[in-house]
Amino acid sequence: MKTYDSEYNIVRGFYMRSLSFFKKHSSFLIVVTVFLIILAVFRTGTLFFGYDVFLGSNYLGTVSGRAETEASLAVINDSLDIPIKENLNFFPKIVIRGGLTPAAEVSKQIKLVSGQMHEGTGFTVDGETLFAVKESSDMLRLIDEYTAPYKTPYTTSAVLEGNITYEDDVFPNKLFVTYSEASQILTEKAFNVMTSENITETEIIERSTEQIEDSTLYIGDVKVKSEGTDGKKEVTKIILKRNGEVISEESVSEKTIALPVARIEEVGTLALSGTGSGIFTRPVSGSITSGFGKRWGKMHKGTDFAGETGESVKAADSGTVKFAGNDESFGNFIIIDHKNGYETYYAHLSDIYVSDGEKVKSGQVIGAVGSTGNSTGPHLHFEIRKNNEAENPMNYISK
Repeated sequence: MKTYDSEYNIVRGFYMRSLSFFKKHSSFLIVVTVFLIILAVFRTGTLFFGYDVFLGSNYLGTVSGRAETEASLAVINDSLDIPIKENLNFFPKIVIRGGLTPAAEVSKQIKLVSGQMHEGTGFTVDGETLFAVKESSDMLRLIDEYTAPYKTPYTTSAVLEGNITYEDDVFPNKLFVTYSEASQILTEKAFNVMTSENITETEIIERSTEQIEDSTLYIGDVKVKSEGTDGKKEVTKIILKRNGEVISEESVSEKTIALPVARIEEVGTLALSGTGSGIFTRPVSGSITSGFGKRWGKMHKGTDFAGETGESVKAADSGTVKFAGNDESFGNFIIIDHKNGYETYYAHLSDIYVSDGEKVKSGQVIGAVGSTGNSTGPHLHFEIRKNNEAENPMNYISK
């Protein structure tokens, strides 16, 4: 019990003496505490020394040092017609972190204080400002009006070509122009307008052609078994234009709407024999102008058919070209040997499309109606000869 009382008295005595000390020296301790707190804040960078800077009586901002602002004033003075005469005044202060004025803003304020510069939006080409307007909305309207003739409903952007910028800044008063003056400058400079368009179009996917061999058709003959159909696709493109003229086009997406169906053709593999069937067809469609038999006191060995110069002349039956050339009387003419005792003659042609020894098939175009040789006008003189004796063609072909 005595030990406990003794320890209690010691603690109580220390407490009473400490309380008495703090009461006597409280002001000193407060000052020391504040000093230590301020010192700690400075060491962490939360507070630091700076300056409120004025140009004459005009407040420019808060800076950390004098040199940068003085240098900025010197540079600006060099660009002004009339240098600023007012002096810079710096007033020390404690600055809280984030409380400094950006250097660009201080420079801007110096320019405005000069009275020789104004805030606005400048039109700059390759780093040189051509003009300025007071409202940024005016600059946007100027560009919009200048580019308008080259815009379409599909235009996504329209800009002037080149290193051109529109910047909000402070510019010399002499660069400021009215809206109409700015519009005239753009027109005189004739800047190219670059536009980008986003277009979605429907395009055709062309059908392919598939060929099937047919041994019942002659070589060179083609028979369409199925026409097929073209497909369709939706294509989205980005189109770049200069002054409305396309300079590039890029497809960025495609969507197939309908697949194509191939065209099917049957192609002949049967070789021409050069031998006729003995069945003859009309070589032209024209009417008969002079028949087989006696004419003007002489034997007319064939049938003349009316026709226009250049009209197709067809082989009356399959066979082999015996002659394709010119004769004084027949003019340009062709003889086809049908290898069965029959030959057919086609005279007064304007053009010949076959050559000696060529195998032809019935109905094949071999020449064109003309008026060569002894002829009074465009027509076809046609003969059928059997064993070299002329026969009446109309006994073999339909009227």
